[in-house]
Amino acid sequence: MICTPGYSKCIRNVPQETKKEVYADYGDPGGNHQGFCEGSQGCEVDHLISIEIGGSNNKKNLWPQPFSGLKFNAHVKDRLENFYHAQVCSGELALETAQQEIRDDWVAAYKNRIGDTPTAERARR
Repeated sequence: MICTPGYSKCIRNVPQETKKEVYADYGDPGGNHQGFCEGSQGCEVDHLISIEIGGSNNKKNLWPQPFSGLKFNAHVKDRLENFYHAQVCSGELALETAQQEIRDDWVAAYKNRIGDTPTAERARR
């Protein structure tokens, strides 16, 4: 199912109430982009195991992830998610492997699979 075009768009939407709960769980009860979410772009409520590789909207799979301010930010993780989706759908990588790697340590997975530390330019994309 995850390889069906448009699949992730059908289930991606996390309810606003759930987003508020996630921000509160991480110390930002108003969702005002405080702490590590400070910055012009703030954070997004992201899926640890992305929808593209079978993740869910369950609160245990969600966390606020900054768009800027870190070398390994939401934009960089998006690149890894797209890589895993392509690898799984082409049959190059087992779904379970992709899910485990991104869940266990997505930064290490990025370095291992994509092979370089993102530059500031790549981190903004």
